[in-house]
Amino acid sequence: MFNFGITAEIYDAILELQNGCCAICGTLPEESYKGLAVDHDHETGRVRGLLCQRCNMSLGLLGDSIDTLSTAISYLENSRASSVVESVNKAASVLEVA
Repeated sequence: MFNFGITAEIYDAILELQNGCCAICGTLPEESYKGLAVDHDHETGRVRGLLCQRCNMSLGLLGDSIDTLSTAISYLENSRASSVVESVNKAASVLEVA
């Protein structure tokens, strides 16, 4: 019996549906510490899929919050477009001129 009441057969079926890898990043079970974890909704207890340790912990650390994940995605996208350090340096150079 695997976590959350699923059998080895169900685990294998989920793994097959996910093309044999983490549902988020594509890491293979043998590449992940302790294989793939059974991910579940903490409110309903329903199994969502199989995740590598990094993805499973990341969701947990962000509280499984779609809003927080969306904000994190925006943060990463925006930080690629402009660096906070560059903005601070530009502001500092403007202040030096004034």
